[in-house]
Amino acid sequence: EARFLAVGQVKPSEVPLYLAAFDVCALPLPFTEHFAYYASPLKLFEYMCVGKAILASELPAIAEVVQHEETALLCPPEDRDAFGAALTRLFEDAPLRARLGEAARARSADYTWAARAAHILSAARSLR
Repeated sequence: EARFLAVGQVKPSEVPLYLAAFDVCALPLPFTEHFAYYASPLKLFEYMCVGKAILASELPAIAEVVQHEETALLCPPEDRDAFGAALTRLFEDAPLRARLGEAARARSADYTWAARAAHILSAARSLR
């Protein structure tokens, strides 16, 4: 039984089909200044919206959005052993996958385009 499938790049229209089939969504990013402090990976928000368990690199930009053991499992960037152990844990623990996925989906409401626009407008109004 295959537990991991690498499919490469897919058409944007096919992304929802793949996300629906996943048990775990992974975002293993290296530690670079860009990823650590400036990037806001859309994949993370897509994963949150579909309510799947998330395994991601523990980078400041990611940790601002998801919290370890609450809405995702976070591992040190480029630590293959930690990433593998966390992935095994998620595959073996369906209740953990469900809990993390549900919490991530609930948290995703704070990151919709409408919610972000309201936050920005509120911040701008407070500058008056």
